[in-house]
Amino acid sequence: MTDAPSTVFTASSAVQGIDVSEWQAAVDWPRVAAAGKKFAMLRASYGSAGVDKQFARNRVQAPAAGILCGAYHYCYARSAEEARQEARHFLSVIQGTALPYPAALDMEDSSLANLGKQTLTDIVLTFLQTVQSAGYYVCLYTNPNWYVNYLDSARLKDFDLWLAQWSDAPTLNANFGLWQYSSTGAVPGIAGNVDLDQALRDYPAIIRAAGLNGFSHQGQPQPQPTPEPPQSQQTYTVQKGDTLSGIAARFGKTLNALLQANPQIANPSLIYPGQTVIIPGDGSSGQPSGQNPPATQSYTVQSGDTLSGIAAKLGVSLSALLQANPQIANPSLIYPGQAINLPQAAGQQARRYTVQVGDTFSGIAAKFRLSQAALEKANPQITNPNLIYPGQTLTIPA
Repeated sequence: MTDAPSTVFTASSAVQGIDVSEWQAAVDWPRVAAAGKKFAMLRASYGSAGVDKQFARNRVQAPAAGILCGAYHYCYARSAEEARQEARHFLSVIQGTALPYPAALDMEDSSLANLGKQTLTDIVLTFLQTVQSAGYYVCLYTNPNWYVNYLDSARLKDFDLWLAQWSDAPTLNANFGLWQYSSTGAVPGIAGNVDLDQALRDYPAIIRAAGLNGFSHQGQPQPQPTPEPPQSQQTYTVQKGDTLSGIAARFGKTLNALLQANPQIANPSLIYPGQTVIIPGDGSSGQPSGQNPPATQSYTVQSGDTLSGIAAKLGVSLSALLQANPQIANPSLIYPGQAINLPQAAGQQARRYTVQVGDTFSGIAAKFRLSQAALEKANPQITNPNLIYPGQTLTIPA
C-alpha cells in the first residue's frame, strides 16, 4: 500500500474543482475554466460493464480547456472477486488517459450497506489495490457515515480519502486530500446542480513526480505504443476509451485519411467498442498535396455545433471540411466563436441553410460573416426578417 502524502495546502490555497458524470450532460468546459475551476473528477465507469456516457467527451474537452482531471468508478460489487472485475473494467475505460488527479472508487450505494464491515472493506481494498498495482494513485470516495459505520477505517488508513461532507467545514478526523463540500453548486457551463470539491494536496506534483496515472517519472504523459506502419490496408477494432483522432495518431495517419477510408463513420465523435475501423495503407496519410484548397468563406461556430453537423448543414463532406481546416486536429474539439473555413467548392455558389431552433436572421448572417442586407437580398421571400421559423430554408449567397 502507498501512504497518503501528508503535505496539504492551507484552506486558503486549496484548489477549487468539481466532479461530474453523464447527469451533468454536455459540459461547456471553457466556461467552467473561466469560472475558476482548476480540476474535475470525471465518472468513467460503474459496475462491471457500465461506461459513463460523457466520459469519452469529458476526458478530451476538459483538459483542452485547461482543467486537470481525475477519474472515478461507482461501485456495485458485492464481493472481493466482483470488486476485482470492476477494477479491471475501470482500468480498461481510463486506459490511455493521463490523469493528474487520483483514480477513485466511489463507495456509497445503499444496496451494499447490508454486507457488513469486513466484506465492504475487502471490496474497497481489492479494488484500490488492483488499480494501484496498475500504476495509479488511488483514493476512496465516501461520506463520514460510511467511513465510520460501514467500513473498517483502520484497514484503510494507508489510502487517500475523498471525503463527501456537505458542510461549511469537514468534521471527520481522517487524512483526506479531496473534499466534496456541496452537491448543489452552480457553475457556468453546467446546467443544473453540480458537486463542488477542493483539493487539499498538490496532486499533479505528487502524481507526476511518482510517474503514476499515465505519466513518466519526468512528469510527461507516457507515449502510447505505435504499431509498425501497415504496408497495406488493415482493420482495427475500437477499444473502450478510443477516439478516432487517437486511432489516427496511433497508426501515423491523419484524421482526414481515416475518415476517407471509413465513409460509414458519419460522426467521428460517435465510435463504439467492437466497431471495425479500416486503417489505410502506405501512401494514404491523407496529407493534401500542394496547398490546401482556398476557402472563399468562413462559418462561425455556435453553441451546440458539431463539425459533422456543420458539414451536413452546408452540404459538404466532413473530410472536405477537415481538409479546408488543417488547424482542427480533433473534430470533437470546436468551440463557439471559432471560425471554420468553408471548402472552395462550397463557397463558389449560393448554398441552402435550414433554420434551427433559436436562430435569428441577423444571427445567421453573422454565422456566415454576411451583412443582413446581403442575406435579405438573397432571400426576397422573407418579408419580415424578425419572423423566421425552424425548418425554413434560406439561401446563403456566395
